Order: sequence, then structure tokens, then C-alpha cells
Amino acid sequence: MRNKRCNKFRRSSSERIKKIFAESLQLFKRKNHDYGESWEGLGLKGIFCGIYSKSSRLKQLIWKGENRNVKEETVRDTLRDLLVYAGMGIMALEDKNFDGLKETKRRRIKGNFKEEVK
Repeated sequence: MRNKRCNKFRRSSSERIKKIFAESLQLFKRKNHDYGESWEGLGLKGIFCGIYSKSSRLKQLIWKGENRNVKEETVRDTLRDLLVYAGMGIMALEDKNFDGLKETKRRRIKGNFKEEVK
């Protein structure tokens, strides 16, 4: 009997995490549409700074309450942002992008590279 309850809980948790990942993917797509691939310019070290900043924000929201400073940002929003940052970090790691891409390479990736010397 106990195993059946555990399995039911796991399925429920799996569905819940699937929904959270889907929401986070939509958030990434929206922000990526607005900002482009600018996160690649940060590299893994820069993404760490974003994670650190969001973690500090999360601590503030949890310890001091959600209604402090930024009313539009909830604990849930901050956790979802951290999930997106983690995904970007994994991509940077896979690309061996530790220090950020060079400016010229970033422009080419964005598709708006122009010759600066005429």
C-alpha cells in the first residue's frame, strides 16, 4: 500500500515539475525575444553573477517577506528566474563559454554584424 502512495506522489511531482519547466521555457523565450542572445555575452562567470544576484533577492524575499522593495517580483518568479539562469549556465558550460563571447562574434550570432571600418 505504501509503495502505491509513493508512486502516485512521484507521478504528481513529475507532472508538476514538467509544468514548471514549461513555464520557465516560455519565460526564457519571451525574454530572449526582447533581449536576444545577450546572455551569451556574459559567459558562465557572468551567469554566475546573475544567479548570485537572484539568490540574494530570494533570500530577501523569504526572510523579509514578499512585499519588500519590488512588489511585482514574487518568490515564485525569482525561483523561476533561477531555473532559467541554470539552463543558460548549462548551455554556456556546454559551449565552453566561461568569459563571454567576443563582441564581434556576438554581433555575427545576432545576425546584425556590420563592417565598422569603411
